[in-house]
Amino acid sequence: MKICYINNLYGEQARGGAERVVSQTAAGLARRGRAVTVVSLGRPSAVTGAVCRRDGPCGPLGTGAGEPEERLLEVPQIFPYADLARHGLAARFFWHLLDLFNWPAAKALRGVLAQIAPAVVHTHNLMGWGFLVPGMLRRAGHRHLHTVHDVQLLHPSGLLPPGWTRPGWAQAAYVALLSRLMGSPAVVFFPSEFLRRLHDRFGFFQRSKKIVLRNPAPPVGAGRERPSLPRFLFAGQLEAHKGVTDLLAAWAVAQPAGGELSVAGSGSMEKSAAGARGVRSLGRLSPEAVRAQLQSATALIFPSIVIENAPTVILEALAVGTPVLASATGGVPELVRDGENGLLFPPADVPALSAVIARASAWTATEWRRLSDNARQAAGEWGLEKHLDVLEQEYVDSGKDPRA
Repeated sequence: MKICYINNLYGEQARGGAERVVSQTAAGLARRGRAVTVVSLGRPSAVTGAVCRRDGPCGPLGTGAGEPEERLLEVPQIFPYADLARHGLAARFFWHLLDLFNWPAAKALRGVLAQIAPAVVHTHNLMGWGFLVPGMLRRAGHRHLHTVHDVQLLHPSGLLPPGWTRPGWAQAAYVALLSRLMGSPAVVFFPSEFLRRLHDRFGFFQRSKKIVLRNPAPPVGAGRERPSLPRFLFAGQLEAHKGVTDLLAAWAVAQPAGGELSVAGSGSMEKSAAGARGVRSLGRLSPEAVRAQLQSATALIFPSIVIENAPTVILEALAVGTPVLASATGGVPELVRDGENGLLFPPADVPALSAVIARASAWTATEWRRLSDNARQAAGEWGLEKHLDVLEQEYVDSGKDPRA
C-alpha cells in the first residue's frame, strides 16, 4: 500500500507537534514495509534554483529502504508560510485570503500525486497548501483521510481563548467557508475528544467517520526518583499566549528555596525570561535535549492561555515520568489528570499557578513517585505502535467506503 502524507512543514522546517506526528507515523509505517511519501512545502533556493526547505537540503530527496520518501513542492504564495509570523497584520490578512483559494497550489499537488499514485492520501495541516486541496482530492478520486491538529479551521491564527464560545460575523463566515471547502474526508482523526466536539459544534465533516486518536507518545522511560531540589521546566514558544507572562509572575511569588525554573524555547519573550530572577534560559533545544531536561525536572509547567489540543511536550514529559502542572484548557485535561499525573489550574490565573508551584515544591518523595509512575503508565497507553495499528486499519477500511 502506497501512503502519501501532506503537511505544510516537515524536516528542518518542523516547529510544532503536528510535524512531529507526521514524522513519527511516516517513519513508523516505512519501518513496517509500507511505501510512504511525505509532501511538504519548499522554497526556491537562491543558490541552485532547486526547491528547498528553509535552512535545509534541496529536493526531491531520495531515501533508503525502510525510510519515507520526502518531496518538496514550491507553490505560489505572497511569501512562504514559514515566514508568516514575520509579517504585519495587513500582509497576513491578504496571505490568508489568497491561501483559501490557491488553485495553482492544488493543481501542482495534483500533478505530484499523479506521479506517486498513492492508495491513501492523509492530509494534516493544509494552511500554506490552500484549502482547495480537499476538493481536488475528491475530484481526482483519491482516498482521503485527515487529521485535525488545532483550531486553524475555526480561526486562521490557530489561537482562541479558553472561554471562546461564539464567533463574530467575520469569523462565522470563515468557519462556514472552511467547513464547505474541507468537505467530508472518509476518516477524520482528532487527538482529543475536546477538538472533535468543538468541530462537531460548527458542522465540520458531517459525513466523515470521526475517530479520537491520541498523538503517539515517545517510548516510556524507566522509573526514577524525585530530584533533590525543586526544578521546574517550561519548554515551548516564548510568547504571551503560551502563558509565559503568567509563569514569570507566578514564579516571582512562589519560587521555592533552592528551586530553579528552566525555560527552553525561543520567541518574543526570550529576553524577559532570561532576565527574570531564578530563571535559567536554555534557548531553543533539540527534541533530544528537551527530553534530557525533562528527565531531571520535578515537573513540567504548561501555562497556556489559549485553547490547546494535545500538546506534544506534555506527552514527552509523561513518558519520562515527569508530572505536569498545566492550565485546564482544551484537550489538556484529557492528558493531565489532576492529582494523578500532575496538577491542573485555571488558565490565566496567576495566583492559582503560584499555588500549584508551591504545592509541587512540597511534594514528598512518595507523592512525587506516585505521580511519576502514573505519568509513565498514561504515556504507555498512547504508544506509537498502537497509533500505527489504528491508522493501518483505517487505511484499509476506508477503501470499503463508497465515499473514499
